[in-house]
Parts: sequence; structure tokens; C-alpha cells
Amino acid sequence: DCGHGYTSRGIEMRKASRFISIVVLLVALAGFSGGQLAHASASSARISSAVVPCSQVGTKHLAKTRFLLHAGLGIGAFKHFVYDPFKAGKFNSGAPGRVKSLAIAGAAALFAYHQLKVAKGFAESDKTLCKLVAPIDALTAKLSSLGSGLKSGKLDEAGINSTAQSVASVKGSATKLGAPITEQVPASVGAS
Repeated sequence: DCGHGYTSRGIEMRKASRFISIVVLLVALAGFSGGQLAHASASSARISSAVVPCSQVGTKHLAKTRFLLHAGLGIGAFKHFVYDPFKAGKFNSGAPGRVKSLAIAGAAALFAYHQLKVAKGFAESDKTLCKLVAPIDALTAKLSSLGSGLKSGKLDEAGINSTAQSVASVKGSATKLGAPITEQVPASVGAS
């Protein structure tokens, strides 16, 4: 008994139930939009080549600050829930909690995809950060593919490593442009 009329078993059951509900919801949303992600990615690639990346400068208030927030959340989610567990061997066959780790990683990759798409919109509005549009497009394409594979239980080691290299490239480029991205771990992705 925890002193509040709740048993610790009851609290753990609610936590587990909440976690499962969140994962199911994220997987369902990702599955619903999964087919659209590839199409949207292809469409945005065509649009970005036709639109000059710095043509929207000044259209969004606090663009640099908002870019740093969303880029930090996206990159933090990738590193904490995808890359670090991958390097720790949590996705290996027979690893304890492998299925849960893969589900969380898939959701995190799709969360990172979304956050970096939002960050890209703010980068387009900043005269300096607009130079990051093409690298962000390349990174989001990798995250979309990686997230879809992970949520279906497919481990793509080369894809994870390639995405990590793209993350490092975007972070390095942002730092050179005077906007160092600080990784932020979102509390809601994979919360138990």
C-alpha cells in the first residue's frame, strides 16, 4: 500500500496501461500517415528544388528560437530513443525488451521527423538558417523511412548509422551558422 489507498501493483498496471495506450496511438497515427509520409517527402523534395530556400525570410516571429526548440526536440528524440538504444544493443535479437524498444524507437523517429519538418519551416524564415533547408530535407527523408521500418519491427542498422551521420551534419552546420542545437529529450515519447 502506498498510503493513498492505491497498491503499488495497481499503480504499475495503470502505468503499463497508459504506456501501451500511448504506443498503440502513436503506431496507429504513424500507420495512418505512413503512406502519406513517403508521398509528402517526395512532394516536398520537388517543391524545395523549385522554391528558393531563403524566399520566406521574415515570415515567422522568433524563427531562430523556434527552430532551435523543434530541432533540439527532434534530434534529442532520435539520439535518446533510437541511436543510444541501438548502440547499447537493445534492438538485437534476444535482447530483453526488444519489441518495446523497437516500438519506442519507431515512434521517436516519426516524432523526430515531425519536429524537424516544423524546424525546417522556421529555418526557411531566417536569413541565416535557410541554408539548412536542404540538409534538413535529407534528414527527414531518412527519419521517415527509418521510423516506418522500426515501427514494423525491422532493424536497419545502416539506416540508423546514416541518419546519425545526417544528424551530426545538420548540428555541425547549424553551429557554424551561429545556432548550436541543444538536444532535448521529449518526456512524452516512450514515457512509462
